[in-house]
Amino acid sequence: MHTKHFIFGLLAASLAVAASAADRLSIYYENNPPLVFARPPEHPSGITPEILNLAAAKAGIALSYHEVPWSRAMAHVRSDADACAIGAGRTGDREPQFRWVGPFLLGGLSIFARKDFKTPIHSMEDVVHAGLRVGVSLDDIAATLTDKYPQLQTVRFAHHNLAPKMLEAGRFDVWVSGRTLALYQLSLAGVPINEVLRVSTIPVAMACNLNADAAALDRLQHAFDGLIQGGKAEDIRQSYLGDANSPGGIALIYTDRWPFMGANEDGSVGGLLAAPANHIFEAAGIPIHWKAVPQQRILPSLLDSRSRACSPGWYWNAERAAKLRYSKPFYVDQPQVALIRTGLTSDAKARAADLLAKSDLRLVLRANMSHGEYLDRLVAGRAQLLQTDVPSIVRMVKAGHADLTFLAGDEVEKVLADAGADASEVKIVQLLDVPAKEPRHILCSMAVPLTTMERIDRAIQALGMPL
Repeated sequence: MHTKHFIFGLLAASLAVAASAADRLSIYYENNPPLVFARPPEHPSGITPEILNLAAAKAGIALSYHEVPWSRAMAHVRSDADACAIGAGRTGDREPQFRWVGPFLLGGLSIFARKDFKTPIHSMEDVVHAGLRVGVSLDDIAATLTDKYPQLQTVRFAHHNLAPKMLEAGRFDVWVSGRTLALYQLSLAGVPINEVLRVSTIPVAMACNLNADAAALDRLQHAFDGLIQGGKAEDIRQSYLGDANSPGGIALIYTDRWPFMGANEDGSVGGLLAAPANHIFEAAGIPIHWKAVPQQRILPSLLDSRSRACSPGWYWNAERAAKLRYSKPFYVDQPQVALIRTGLTSDAKARAADLLAKSDLRLVLRANMSHGEYLDRLVAGRAQLLQTDVPSIVRMVKAGHADLTFLAGDEVEKVLADAGADASEVKIVQLLDVPAKEPRHILCSMAVPLTTMERIDRAIQALGMPL
């Protein structure tokens, strides 16, 4: 009897080990944005791992990721039964060599041109016959085209990220590139360029060892198909690639308000909030383009459910959290202070609640601006809200037309300078009851997918923010 139980026990253990092996895959890849970003190597982001992770979770399959050169990735797939490689082109010659899952997207070569391009193009031969100048990046698969079309008039450059601006500036007539890479670079650059011809189409998929468990891969493919039908896979693709004919990615909406955010002389956007936001979206591999709008237009823009837009630097607010998406905190600024009319108080420190207890106090604040959850509750219904900038409000306090306003600690020096006020004309009071550290978040519209918000949060965490 004991022998029978022992044999059954061994059999059950063997089956459990076999099932465990069948439900586990080793995924090999090479860093290849936007398909895959090795940040960090064991938990990569990008189009392929994000879609694959969702499908694997639905299929009950555990994944382990390994960043290696592409030649080594394919070597593992050929030798290891549990090995797969993501980002592989599913070509005719490769088809019988592997088991396949996907496709994640359709790659291949495409031709891009400026919006004003008029020459009809139906093939690469048309490009040759028209004598067009063709931009080709040395690190792009399109660089091999000269072997097939030696008559091409090529303009070569070192790196693919230079192409959108060079094409926009007229350095060449058309740009030939791997389609996925080109769409990603166009989204990053926000340049209005048209895709005028798809030269070739290659499905980008996951190649697995021929001896990989067929049942597990079938479950994975079924889950993958569900993501496609439900639109989730397309949401992920669009968050990286956007549309070839319009700026893709996410619009970062802001108002010029130094030292937090403002346009630099070179057209970039910088400041205490904009600089870390740039790093976050770069680390997350999410294309962005900055868009300056009046302060009162930021929230309506974010509340537009059709707009893939975010705005950095917002305090937590429960009412907004019900309608918009908040990132993890990425910045902690100095505490809010009160800027008070001279003669109103001699105290250098006070409680905001006590200051606001005076019934005749003239509190003036900028409309559509939060001062943190605590102060927002205190001032609700008490303040005169003005559609103006902060220095103008400071000038009102200085002139005696208002008694008090609130400022973020980080902006006091800059705002006073812009308002032409000094410490003898207004009084800065430290607030004893205001939280010492009020974190700021990136606030996004509901049109920004949850998977994109997760990427933003992972980037914030990986960058060690808030600092």
